[in-house]
Amino acid sequence: MRVFKKLSSFILAAVISVITIPAATSSSAQAGIEAESGKTYNVIVLNFDPVFSMDENKKQHELMPWWNDPHWLADEFRSDMSDISYGYANYNISDWIDIEELPRSTDGKSYTLKNYYDTLMTANEETGGAYWSYSGWDKYGYTFDYTYYLDKYNVFDQVNSGEVDEVWIFTGPMVGVTLYETRMVGKDTYWCNSPELEYDCKPFVVYGFNYERGVGEMLEDAGHRTESIMNRIMGKPDYKKDYSDYTDWEKFTAYDLVAPGKSGVGNVHYAPNSDTDYDWGNTKDVYSNCEDWLNYPDMTADPEKVNCKTWGNGDIREHHRWWFKRLPHAAGVNSETGFLNNWWTYFTLDYINDPPVPPAEMIQGDVNDDGDFNIKDIVVLTGWILGYGTDSINMKAADLNNDDKINILDLCLMKQKLLYK
Repeated sequence: MRVFKKLSSFILAAVISVITIPAATSSSAQAGIEAESGKTYNVIVLNFDPVFSMDENKKQHELMPWWNDPHWLADEFRSDMSDISYGYANYNISDWIDIEELPRSTDGKSYTLKNYYDTLMTANEETGGAYWSYSGWDKYGYTFDYTYYLDKYNVFDQVNSGEVDEVWIFTGPMVGVTLYETRMVGKDTYWCNSPELEYDCKPFVVYGFNYERGVGEMLEDAGHRTESIMNRIMGKPDYKKDYSDYTDWEKFTAYDLVAPGKSGVGNVHYAPNSDTDYDWGNTKDVYSNCEDWLNYPDMTADPEKVNCKTWGNGDIREHHRWWFKRLPHAAGVNSETGFLNNWWTYFTLDYINDPPVPPAEMIQGDVNDDGDFNIKDIVVLTGWILGYGTDSINMKAADLNNDDKINILDLCLMKQKLLYK
């Protein structure tokens, strides 16, 4: 008991100097409080980039001067994703596999290097650079053989063991097969901008990237992934109903053309003021609450006039970065909707593979998150309140009287709770 008496005297002496501090809760009181960041997702890259001996041993991505190095594309995409997710979606390329062939389709066919090279050069010359419009390309099949390559490179087992979280596939254009921008693979999967591919493993996403295109298009792939997942979570938007009945996802994706005067951030193809698909450079002013989404879930600002200057004057990469940065990323569960305030948890599939711990499993008073409530928690909270502690704390576990504040009253209740433990 001497320890508690000494601690009580210390607490009482400090009361007058304590400032009441708002707590992070699972309700709309979380505005401005970002979700815990720093997660890293391991990626396997399957890079179809064979060497063409008939053209000075160039790799495929070097055949045309305007095509991009897949290593550069991957690095830029990784950097953008970490930035626009506020550090939540960090990617680590755990394995980069260069594949010395052109990809095969589900019927097992593919171009030979000579056939592809000869066709590309002829097409480029005869069309003045618009090689995709050339009629002489062979048609081997529509779908890239996902199962063949994922099995060949042991992806399924590595996903199940937790070593791999995503797969990125790079290839060039006009290779006889079509990769989906994103495809969800695994158990109980669903449409992710393409048909799902059922397999006995944890769900994961496979990207199909083309080094003919840029980082903006890669972000667009990620954007359509987001739309598919959020459509599944909250329902596909229906803007014909009354705005008061909109879900938060409908409010976020609303644009002036479908919700006049009620525009949110828009979707990947439509900015708040867009009149047509991909109309990111429209100079027309519209009212939108797009900037208030940075404060989600506490959104109180009035709509403001915006136009393309707000999101990059038509640049695809800048628009998509702007769009993603307004995706909600606060902590906890929204008490009004029941959905997570951090929508990146849905994007990464963590809501399936690594779901947040339900609030009921939290130990009240366990401010240092070590799985137990004891004297250490009182010491940690005391230091935190008085400003000399360096440890972070579980704010909700510390709010013993549930008043959305962390102060001396919570500390006193913690002492009482421990005495009767």
